[in-house]
Parts: sequence; C-alpha cells; structure tokens
Amino acid sequence: MSLKADCAGQCYFAIPEELILQIFFHLNPLQIKLIPSKKLNMTIFLTISCVSKEWQRIATQFMNKEIGVMKEAVYQNIAFGSEKWAQCFAQGVAEGDSIKEELLSLPDNIMGILKSSCQVFPKERIMDSHLLVRIPKMINGKPFNLNTLRELANNYFSENLGSLCIDDSVVHEIGNKSVEKSYWVLMTKKMFTDNITQGISKHKTLVTVVANLAKKTLVPYELPSTLEVVACIFAQYISSKTPLFDSLFFTHCSDTVNEGNPVMVGNFGGGLLIGQENDWSSNGIIALAPLWRI
Repeated sequence: MSLKADCAGQCYFAIPEELILQIFFHLNPLQIKLIPSKKLNMTIFLTISCVSKEWQRIATQFMNKEIGVMKEAVYQNIAFGSEKWAQCFAQGVAEGDSIKEELLSLPDNIMGILKSSCQVFPKERIMDSHLLVRIPKMINGKPFNLNTLRELANNYFSENLGSLCIDDSVVHEIGNKSVEKSYWVLMTKKMFTDNITQGISKHKTLVTVVANLAKKTLVPYELPSTLEVVACIFAQYISSKTPLFDSLFFTHCSDTVNEGNPVMVGNFGGGLLIGQENDWSSNGIIALAPLWRI
C-alpha cells in the first residue's frame, strides 16, 4: 500500500461522522423529506453504502435512525395503534405487543406510502383517503373479535354512535373469530361503488371488482373482513367522534354465513348493524371499502 493511500485513509477516518453525513447530503439533488431541515434521496445513501464498509455503517446507521423517526411520527399522528385502543378500552390491549414491536412492524417506507397518490380516489393522498389501523390480537384482556367488541361498544358508544347490533347468524358463526397475531391495515374512508350492481348474492362480483382494482392500482387490495371493518369504524369514531361511512351505504365483507350469504356492515347513523346481505340490502346501497393489509 502506497504512502498516498495510507495518508488518504488516515485523513478519511479522522473526519467526524457528522461532516461525512454533510458531504453525503451534497452528492445529489435532495428529494425525499426525512427531517425538518433536510431532504435526502435514499437511493444515494444505498449507493454510498457500496463504497466502503465504513461508509455503509455510517449510511445504514443514519437511515435506520431516520426511518425510526418517521415511523414514530406516523404512529403518534396518523396511525390508530394499541395506545389509542388502550385509551378507549383500558388495559390489556394487544397483549404481547410492545410499542417498539408495533413501530418495527410498520413498513420502512410507510411515510412514502401515506404521501403517495391514491389510485382509488384520484386527487387524494393515501393518508387522506385511508385509515391506518392496528388490528390487535387482544383487547381488554380478551381475544379481539366481534363478540368482544359488541360488549365493549355497547358501553362506550351507546350515547353517541348507537349500539352494535349483530345478526344472530353472524354471532354464532364468526362472532368469536379472532386474529392469530396483531397487524396493520389501510382501509379507504369512503365506499368504492364503481361497477357495483344492486341485488342479492353479489359477493362474487365484488370479489372480482376488488381483484380488478388491485390489478389496476398495483396495490394488493382485498375485501375486508367484518372484524376489520368494525375495527376501522371504531377507530374513526374514537379519533374524531364522527361515523366513517355514509348511512346509506352497506359495505360488503369477505365473511359469509348461512352457507355462503355475505356479511355486510352499515346503517352507521342509528347504530352499527352487522348482518346478512339478503336481510338488509334493500335498505341501502351495496358498496365496499377496499382494504390493504400491510
């Protein structure tokens, strides 16, 4: 190794990491907002990481720190996580999940997702057109399911949102259906009605509509489960004291009862109704709220 190379190496390692980061910031026009005073193109940092192990360490350390800052901001200001469930329903929410684990479970690019354009409702961003909600495994020390939510909701929401009324078939067949582990969902705040026809037994049509929507938008949208819809409705009401959807609409769910009859959720003005399509479809407009499990 030449004297020139040795000197160069010694000079490099003598440079404080803060100064090295400032040099990184000037390598390319800045594009992605990470911290209030600076912007950074993450692609540049990935390129920097290939230069040397030391640069890789510095760049990775910085990116991980900034990703953590962004996740924390999303968790506190946008997401409806276990802390907010706990504020409403007391202790026992999401047992086994720590706040750190919840933050880590958010995608590293969650801020980019939320700031991106919504393909379902043009001219809106994902953060404006969707709810980001944590579906916990446990709530108030009990499995997170429709029967548990009905018990809690009739106490919490009865004076304002109305009671949670669930069809007997739904109670018996999927009322105790819970989740194996906690996870995040993004669900639209408005109903999607494009190319959806009225009538009974349109479940297959709606499944096709969602599949086509996912193909068109390149987002893995699915029909939400009944539990996911109800959880998002609760999250919206807890956050803003307003119903999530228009009272004229019934959103279709992926669950079925009575040998294939789809479950619908609706009538949000006088209470939350969960029942079968052939019972209530004549009382409102059949639609759906596309959901993205992240």
